[in-house]
Amino acid sequence: MRWSSVRGFSLIELLVVLVVIGTALTIALPKAAALRQGMLLDGAAQQVLGDLQRAQFEAIKRNQSLKVVLTGPTSYTVQFIGARELDGGVQFVSAPDTMRFASFGPPALSSGPAIYVLRLGSREKRVEVSAAGFLRVR
Repeated sequence: MRWSSVRGFSLIELLVVLVVIGTALTIALPKAAALRQGMLLDGAAQQVLGDLQRAQFEAIKRNQSLKVVLTGPTSYTVQFIGARELDGGVQFVSAPDTMRFASFGPPALSSGPAIYVLRLGSREKRVEVSAAGFLRVR
């Protein structure tokens, strides 16, 4: 059997492929991590928004005021619904300790909108509740 007739890859060819794969991973991994962080933060903001909307609807349905209470940097409780937790390391940076929705829907705010600021790493999202009861994510 002659060496020139044996098929396969040389060590140089394998090393070139490994260098190309390593370079591609070095470029792609930080962007993938930032994308994951953004998705976790967006998901947490949508969770808070949905729970506030549900609390507002529940207050109207029950015809009584209902409150949402911040219980920790990553947790809150919605009266009549239960405890909720933020996932993926997302935390409240600032938020009202208690948000009360009146029996006819709007929140009982003393002045201006109530703002829930969520943070993951260096990124932030804001969930705002206006005095009229409109909710949005910024």
